[in-house]
Amino acid sequence: MKSALAGVTTVALSSGFAYYLLNQDQSIMGSMSDVELRFVEHITLHGHTYTTKEEYEYRLDLFKNAENSINALNAENSSFTVGHNKFSTMTQFEKEQYLGRKGVSSSANAVQDEVKGIELPTSVDWRTKGAVNAVKDQGQCGSCWTFSGVTVIESAHFIKTGTLLSLSEQQIVDCDSHLGCQGGMEDNVLKYAETHQMCTEAEYPYEAKSHLMRCNDNVCDTGVEVQTYHHVTANSATAMKEALQSNPITVAVDANCDAFMYYTSGILTKSCGTGLDHAIAAVGYGVENGQEYWIVRNSWSSSWGEEGYIRMAIEDGAGVCGVQMESYWPETN
Repeated sequence: MKSALAGVTTVALSSGFAYYLLNQDQSIMGSMSDVELRFVEHITLHGHTYTTKEEYEYRLDLFKNAENSINALNAENSSFTVGHNKFSTMTQFEKEQYLGRKGVSSSANAVQDEVKGIELPTSVDWRTKGAVNAVKDQGQCGSCWTFSGVTVIESAHFIKTGTLLSLSEQQIVDCDSHLGCQGGMEDNVLKYAETHQMCTEAEYPYEAKSHLMRCNDNVCDTGVEVQTYHHVTANSATAMKEALQSNPITVAVDANCDAFMYYTSGILTKSCGTGLDHAIAAVGYGVENGQEYWIVRNSWSSSWGEEGYIRMAIEDGAGVCGVQMESYWPETN
């Protein structure tokens, strides 16, 4: 514990409500319970400071609740593990700001894919082909839908041209006629890109804020537009596998439960439900010890999950957390 906290920043402790340098006053730590020591290490790692006793103890209680849930989930499951992360000291409301899939699908614009029954390989991973950018971080903005849609457009452009661009989520947050950080639908990103040239991240940087009156997509110079996009047959693992032969695909999940939010590794087999509230992207599939899984890229930074990814069990029907219910993929110019 001492080595983990050596030379760290200041944090507020309840025994005085003031700031202490932990490496200068180890006596304070000696009076703490094991869970409070883990809490102090956690808030130090994440750069949190609390200036009142009430706030410190409130966040400590949230951390204790998270720890109880994490321990129970790890005791129940052998295929995946969960652990503390940035959500461990958040309220339910604060957690929900990292979701954001809301609205009505515009899939009427999409080509409706049908199951073709083609022979499928046992695994696909578009990351190994250079078609997927590093994991991004949406921050505390309900813009997951933009990251989901932009991810698959980036990949489609790479597959078409051999050039992997990092495209702008902020452009969609500002310019799409929906709710920005308050939420939206991943297929609306594809619909928007049918009539608007996509900007690069450098041209239109991400700010994790809504600027609905500040849209400026005239700065774009990529030539990237969506020519058409496909709606994958719902509740069909076979259809999703077939689509993944062509391109990474958007997927939607119910992420509002501890099994998903605190996921750290393995194959998620426990479902939150099917109330689709978070949009992400499947970039492949595989199998481990007889269990097939989707390789899913999240937008909660590379510090979450398996370097920003989650593996989700392939099942019949809606799938774990509803991951097989609603998927799209685009073709670009």
